[in-house]
Amino acid sequence: MAAADPLQAQFNKYASKTDATKKKAATLSEVTKWMKLNKVFKTNFTSNHLDICWAKHAVKKDGNILNYEVFKTKILPLCAEKYKVDHKCADVDAALNALIAELSKDVATKGATTANKGVTDRLTDTSKYTGAHKERFDESGKGKGKDGREERVENSGYVGNYKGQDTYDKSH
Repeated sequence: MAAADPLQAQFNKYASKTDATKKKAATLSEVTKWMKLNKVFKTNFTSNHLDICWAKHAVKKDGNILNYEVFKTKILPLCAEKYKVDHKCADVDAALNALIAELSKDVATKGATTANKGVTDRLTDTSKYTGAHKERFDESGKGKGKDGREERVENSGYVGNYKGQDTYDKSH
């Protein structure tokens, strides 16, 4: 069994996943993203040059998409001409091989970052809350639920949040 083409694997990774008819076909924006992540664009070979190459060969009626074979046989050789100038390759064939090698690399995309631990700890420590926020949690930090969010009318004759109820001397 022959080894899988790493360039085709990367092409399929960035190819459209939304429509079954576009399977194993990519749009211009997907290929541009792929090339930007691999840092292929420089001074002479830019995304504008890719746009021009793409416009010559893309199937307009299918939503401006290209399959892998057209991409490899028609788009990459046109891109290699400009890539050769930026990367000082000896000829177009060497530039094409260098471009294919660069695009065959698996580039790690940036994922979500973790929050600043100090800030998160400060904001989630209920013992440091003041004012109305302090009333929503008990001493252990557990929320009081509806009791902590609502002002309940008790009609006891005392103002809200008065803690000294029933502490007066009844002998007077």
